[in-house]
Amino acid sequence: MSHTSQRYPAHHRPAPGLIRLSLIAASVAAAGSAAAQDRLVAPDGQALDWFGYDVAMSGDTAVVGAWRDDDAGAETGSAHVISATGTGAPSYVQKLNLDDMAAGDRAGFNVAIGDDGQVVCVTAPGRTAVRPDGSVMEGAVAVFEWTAGTWDQVALLDDPSRSLGDLFGSGVAIDGDHILVGAPRDDDFAPDGGALYVFGKNGSGYTRLAKLAPDDVGTHDYFGHDVAAANGRAVASAYNDDDAGTNAGAAYALERVGTVWSIRQKLMGAESHGLDLFGTCVAMSKDTIVIGAPQNEDLDAGASRNEGAAFVYEWSNRTRRWVETFCLRPGDPNDEHRFGIDVAVSETRIVVGASHSDSGLLNSGSAHVFTRRARDRFELVRHVASTPQAYDYLGLSVAAGRNAIIVGVPGANGVAVGTGAVDVINGADTSSWASGYCHSNVRVSGFKNMGGAKNRDGKLGRLCAIGSPSVLRDDLVLRATGLPQGSYGVLYMGAADLREPFGDSVLCVAAGNTGYLRFPYQVIESHGRYVVRNPISRIEASVPGISQVLVGQPMYAQVLYYDSQIKGWNTTNALRLQLTQ
Repeated sequence: MSHTSQRYPAHHRPAPGLIRLSLIAASVAAAGSAAAQDRLVAPDGQALDWFGYDVAMSGDTAVVGAWRDDDAGAETGSAHVISATGTGAPSYVQKLNLDDMAAGDRAGFNVAIGDDGQVVCVTAPGRTAVRPDGSVMEGAVAVFEWTAGTWDQVALLDDPSRSLGDLFGSGVAIDGDHILVGAPRDDDFAPDGGALYVFGKNGSGYTRLAKLAPDDVGTHDYFGHDVAAANGRAVASAYNDDDAGTNAGAAYALERVGTVWSIRQKLMGAESHGLDLFGTCVAMSKDTIVIGAPQNEDLDAGASRNEGAAFVYEWSNRTRRWVETFCLRPGDPNDEHRFGIDVAVSETRIVVGASHSDSGLLNSGSAHVFTRRARDRFELVRHVASTPQAYDYLGLSVAAGRNAIIVGVPGANGVAVGTGAVDVINGADTSSWASGYCHSNVRVSGFKNMGGAKNRDGKLGRLCAIGSPSVLRDDLVLRATGLPQGSYGVLYMGAADLREPFGDSVLCVAAGNTGYLRFPYQVIESHGRYVVRNPISRIEASVPGISQVLVGQPMYAQVLYYDSQIKGWNTTNALRLQLTQ
């Protein structure tokens, strides 16, 4: 994860002068889940260490970066290994210091851990060396291995072609015996275009195998800003790419054949536009890529400025390509929410950080945990501190393991100002309060369950739920996408499901005992969206007291839309929602 750099735009990084002086409470809470949580701090934490600035996890082992640790001078940096099994309190394992550590190394700016939990990489983008001609090389990556019950540094990755300001080590990922290192301001392919280095294990050391960049890399694209890898595939971001608008951002998918890595596909979000910074962070599992775009803004009238989004791609065996299948958004956005500042993915979970969200106080932060039902994603947990403090930046880093989730809180005060902390969420609930049904089951890029009946644009209108089902929080958003421009849509909700022909599709929602709740129609604009925010309060306004009656009972929702060009009705898929207190 490479959500920021000291040379990147100022609005992406916490401001040291803004960190507050109050002590932080040790307890935390996760809204929407009964999962247990613990807060962990570094045993030797000092002022402004920013422990938790970056986190990575594999299985039950996590590594935590603290790039402002001052053990050998200002901003020496360090990393810390912890164990989090998801069934009890996390435990501290070991501190990782680089050999010959020095002031300005910024070790722990980014961290990575291999799938087997036996190899850890700690970037040190500030580490310097001088060439014989006097020019300066900058950046390195320390490699640690678990041997005989301890973590030992076994290699230091660098390269003679790196230069001052390249940010070699901005991103790092491990795939088996290969390590991928991003240098987003490398100039070899374009000025500040960026590059990706590939190192392979060679006996007891590592050898550079390749230095890559996409054919279309441009000036200031910052390719290699963040990197993730899994099972012979990888993704590297270029968050300043301009193809979808100025600084809209992009990412590139890579594949490995033997020892050779090749760039195979460029990824850009279907809802991307200028200044999104798509690719600020990336995460990857065997068949899923998640890409954060913390300045993305939904196009409906109720959207917040820079609320952010996370785009989900899945691997299609039929097309042999990555296909965008979902766009995750916060249900409770506020201006400068920065949802998508960091992302993580495991086999069952996606975690999205929103470090600048204001859960009571400015930039206190939050983290959002999603589960998958068919092709849909639903938020299970919204994690915030039980006593939010301004400038905690909770969610600036996130990681997902076997049975636990790690959330960085780098601005947290411990023994001193800004020592930092991590929150460990244990055993996040596997149940979901929502599910999609009544899909068309038309295959799109090899996937079923992608939406309602196909419309004139060849798309499957798709309804999803954002936020939580809580009638008290009232942050539910129902959002339909892929609708034809110029048609008009109506959201229907009822207390029962149904399977009856309706126009070119199927009506899936029935009135039940409480009758239909129909929301006013909207003319679909060019972006093809229909959005209803806070429908719970609208239900309450229509039938006072009904929201409490429905707690624990399912509600059904579907968007019906009339296409004036073909003079016919169509529908999205339907949702089944279980309301809670």
